[in-house]
Amino acid sequence: MKYLFLSLALFTQLALASDALTTDTMKVVFAKIDEKVLTHGKENVLVVFDIDNTILTAQNDLGSDQWYSWQEKIMTQPNCEPQCITKDVSKLIEAQGLLFTIGKMRPTEADLPGMIKNLQASGIYVILLTSRGPDFRNVTDTALTKNGMNFASSTFNASADVASTYLPYDINNIERAGLTPQDVQVAGLKAARPVTFMNGVYMTAGQNKGAMLKVLLNKYNKNFKAIVFADDHQRHVDRMQAIMGNISDVTTYRYSQIDPAVQHFNESDKTQVTEQWYKLQATIKEIGF
Repeated sequence: MKYLFLSLALFTQLALASDALTTDTMKVVFAKIDEKVLTHGKENVLVVFDIDNTILTAQNDLGSDQWYSWQEKIMTQPNCEPQCITKDVSKLIEAQGLLFTIGKMRPTEADLPGMIKNLQASGIYVILLTSRGPDFRNVTDTALTKNGMNFASSTFNASADVASTYLPYDINNIERAGLTPQDVQVAGLKAARPVTFMNGVYMTAGQNKGAMLKVLLNKYNKNFKAIVFADDHQRHVDRMQAIMGNISDVTTYRYSQIDPAVQHFNESDKTQVTEQWYKLQATIKEIGF
């Protein structure tokens, strides 16, 4: 009997074995999805993608994910003008919204829209989990549509979607959202910011993605045996593993396809992108907007 218990314990550990991997091609991610479907069945597998620099990427440096990260970094430095466009986070977010609206995006890999459609057609749950805030809902939906992507067909029970924003958890009543005191400590959770989840696109306003996914699954009463998650930022895959890795079979991918473009931008002198911003501002002012 002792050996039976040991065997069961070992099986449980193997079943929940989680992997943190890196890839520069989505073909590797989709191969892993196929593997998990064969093991657990398609109804028990959830696929979660980030948006920026994971399934879509900006065609121009101005307004790109790397541009925003650079602005966040330099805005706290003294005498950062004129490179930093503002020292007010809310105004930076407003500027990013403008650039999302007028900018163009493309798939990170040319065949990715078709690969996602095939995955959705097979009946697998596929959703997006982005750090973008709810204010960017319309421009995000537009960018996805223009690039042949739609996640309404592969989401959870759409009739339960909340049309407006909502708070994902109450820090004073975390258990109701499916969180534990350990989750709060590991994720460093504080008061929640509003989120929105509609048509398979979960907009979380920069909050911990592991915690955000856990409360979403609790909200929709979902308990997947396997989760495959891809994101271009290391901190997000780390956070996903820290919260979800011990309760499910979670495979995370730090997606590196756009790394060369990010590195090129980070190493550039930023003169051109800075001039583009101020030229855009002058044009907007000239036409009276």
